[in-house]
Amino acid sequence: MHALEYTPAANECYIDHLAIRSSHRNQGIGRHLVAFAQQFSVESGFHALTLHVAHKNQGAIRLYHQLAFEVKQSKYNGLRHFWFKEPVWHLMSWQENLHSRREHH
Repeated sequence: MHALEYTPAANECYIDHLAIRSSHRNQGIGRHLVAFAQQFSVESGFHALTLHVAHKNQGAIRLYHQLAFEVKQSKYNGLRHFWFKEPVWHLMSWQENLHSRREHH
């Protein structure tokens, strides 16, 4: 997070790092982990669940969009470009909407 110059708000749950071994991708593991984080966020009273994702990781971006995350900000980061060869990172956010909150109760 330091290289991304991002500090989550007090009422925000932030996924710092999520990785699935390449041999285990496309088996629903990432979807289950993120769904667990969404449920944890709701049950713990957080206002939002956020994460950063590299622009080149289009598979993860598609998954996050399917799970109702939205891109809130995109920015170039020189340190991440140097370390990971990825200059553009997206801050994505999910918030439980009132409609789904009523369905759970």
